[in-house]
Amino acid sequence: MINSARGTSLKTTIERITPVLRGWRNYYRLDTRKKYWSEMDERIRHHLRKLIWIAWKRPKTRERNLIKLGLDPETAWKSSVNGRGAWWNSGQAHMNLAIKNRRFARLGLFYDDLLMKRPLRNRTVGAVRGGRGNPTLYSIICSFFESHF
Repeated sequence: MINSARGTSLKTTIERITPVLRGWRNYYRLDTRKKYWSEMDERIRHHLRKLIWIAWKRPKTRERNLIKLGLDPETAWKSSVNGRGAWWNSGQAHMNLAIKNRRFARLGLFYDDLLMKRPLRNRTVGAVRGGRGNPTLYSIICSFFESHF
């Protein structure tokens, strides 16, 4: 789902992952640990920035697009030719400054922060006896990416 960077627009990728994210959040709706859901949001945005970096392909294209998105020319040039991989670049300040979270929100990315600000309805909180409990955030993300790559 998130693996294909070339040939798929960012909007299409976001449209494909948003129902999955909503489904996860609805399935684990009783889990009120905001830290885990905000970490998952950060991880998803990191992947989306990685896809953007890969889609730009060449250093000149990366430099031009970073300048268009508001970075100064020197920083854009240094960032585009740094020789680091897409994952490293997608987590750095130059990508976070150029591609802000509100851009993903405009494209329709589901944000769990909106749900966490709403109060929970009357529901029983806690695990069901004999259940395995809530999986960790890491296991949720790993299972998602393993099943879609």
